[in-house]
This record gives sequence, structure tokens and C-alpha cells, in this order.
Amino acid sequence: MKHYGDIKQINGSDVPPVNVIIGGSPCQDLSVAGKRAGLSGERSGLFMEQIRIIKEMRSADEQRNGTAHVRPRYMVWENVPGALSSNKGQDFRAVLEETARIVEKNLLERLSFYCGDDCTMASLFDGIGGFPLIWETLNGAGTCIWASEIEEFPIAVTKYHFT
Repeated sequence: MKHYGDIKQINGSDVPPVNVIIGGSPCQDLSVAGKRAGLSGERSGLFMEQIRIIKEMRSADEQRNGTAHVRPRYMVWENVPGALSSNKGQDFRAVLEETARIVEKNLLERLSFYCGDDCTMASLFDGIGGFPLIWETLNGAGTCIWASEIEEFPIAVTKYHFT
């Protein structure tokens, strides 16, 4: 594995294409053991750098190879359970929405046909059954649509509306 240095200095278009990006922003700002600064915190806010790099990588790959199989195709974001409750759930909502926007800014509107107008963007961790499995365990069977059956880039769209 090659080390690219400070994430804030990496230009995603300079990174060779890969299929999967795996990362976890520092947890101190999201953890219940921390001060709960959330994604606006200096450390946990580095999540947005991961998103930026992925967008840059995908844009560069699309310019090189066209739109058929743009990489990276998958992203895994790892963090502490406090990420779900940080800022009353709004930080996790931001993670899900920013992740979905990697592929398309208006994805929620396009997929609302499948789950109604009150749906919200969820996660793309369904490659191994991660997020949707957890979501349905917590919120009941049938509360999550497996969007990878609808879309090439796997994103789960929940029927739950974050407030």
C-alpha cells in the first residue's frame, strides 16, 4: 500500500484508479467519549476530504476511460457508534448524503419513485449487506430498498425520513 501523505494535500486525479476506497475519519469528534464537535470538528471533518478525493478520482477515471465503469466503484467509511447519534443524527445524515452525492447530486429525487417522496439517502455499504442489514434490524423488515438492484453504484435508500 502506498502512503500518499496528508489527506488535505492529495489530488484525487493524481491517484491511480482503484475499485474500493476504505477509510475512517478520526473518531474523537463523533465519539460519545469526546466533545462531540461532530463533522464540523477538525478531526472527524476529514471525512469530507475522503469524499473530495473520491470525486476527483472518479472524474479523472471518467475522463480517461469514459462513463462505463468509473472507479472507485465502492467506498467504505468506518467509524464509532457515536457517529450515528452525533449532532442528533444529523452528522450521519450528512455522511450518507455526501456519499450518495459522489455519483449524482440528484440521486434522491431519481430514486424517490421506488420509495416515495419522503425517502432519504442512506448508505452504499450494501456490498456485503452492511448498512441495509443493520438498518432493517433496527427499523424493521422492508424499511430499506437495496438500491444496488436499481443502480450500478450501490446505495441503500431508506423509507425513514431523518428529522
